[in-house]
Amino acid sequence: MIKKLKNLGFSKNTFGVFIVNWFFQKFLRINSRFPYLLHFTNKVVAAQNVILKGEGFHARKCLLLNSNIYINGSNGITIHNSCLIANSVKIISGNHNINDFDAPSVEENPIRIDANCWLGTNSVILPGVHLRESTIVGAGSVVTKSFNQSNIMIAGNPAKILKKLNEK
Repeated sequence: MIKKLKNLGFSKNTFGVFIVNWFFQKFLRINSRFPYLLHFTNKVVAAQNVILKGEGFHARKCLLLNSNIYINGSNGITIHNSCLIANSVKIISGNHNINDFDAPSVEENPIRIDANCWLGTNSVILPGVHLRESTIVGAGSVVTKSFNQSNIMIAGNPAKILKKLNEK
């Protein structure tokens, strides 16, 4: 149990963050439908469609300690637990119908983020994107399409491949 808490970033320096986040999520019921503890400034929409899977703890740790992350799971999102998610990342799987703003989200393919990806600060992942294993998304990037390669660094608006990374 103690090792599990340490993996999630629990220490004497983060004790207060854990208490505040627990209070907001469990007592005030903010993001209460999300099954994992979140930072109190994070927002998860359609939490039942957001799945954290696989071995690892980084994604859960990032969602707990990093702030201003927005996740819209309208059409489904799968994130591997080994991923790093920086502050202010937006993962948006749904979009509005331009003919009827009151209608539910337009059907899109779900977002998939594979093992060991790293989403930089203020990056935006849009509907239908599949990030393959060990993809690094540069800070401030807008990812509008999937890339068929793994071990790459992408950045820009719209994001494009900057370089191929060494496989290790």
